[in-house]
Amino acid sequence: MKSAGKDQPPRAVESFLGRLDHFSINSRDPTRLARWYQKILGLEMALEMKKKGRPPVYFIKAKPRLYLEIQDSKWNPHTCFEVENFWKTIEKLVEKGVTMKIVRKTSIGWLAGFFEDPEGNIIEILFRDKPIQSRFVSSGKN
Repeated sequence: MKSAGKDQPPRAVESFLGRLDHFSINSRDPTRLARWYQKILGLEMALEMKKKGRPPVYFIKAKPRLYLEIQDSKWNPHTCFEVENFWKTIEKLVEKGVTMKIVRKTSIGWLAGFFEDPEGNIIEILFRDKPIQSRFVSSGKN
């Protein structure tokens, strides 16, 4: 067996980020695209979030506890990791030189933080006090 050299990727180390939760993709018509994923690929609608004055956001279940988020084209695509200790994770990221771009509580009570990798890809860390359970959430909040 070859040892890791300069031509081989570094060996994986255990991440403090937790599990991969979802990938987001953009759509000019999120409702139409969510229906396509359901009808053509047979994926299950896990959550529909509606906010007054905004297009809905859909979480489509790809596997147990792994989702595809379909959102309006004006939002940036991202990769999300669910974390067990939101504030401790932010502390570790900042210690490692990461600049948090946004840290907020969502209108449905999730804690979300966003930052960029060195190439500008957006990464989200997320804490939910409960797994996704409902199929529809409506909020008049912005």
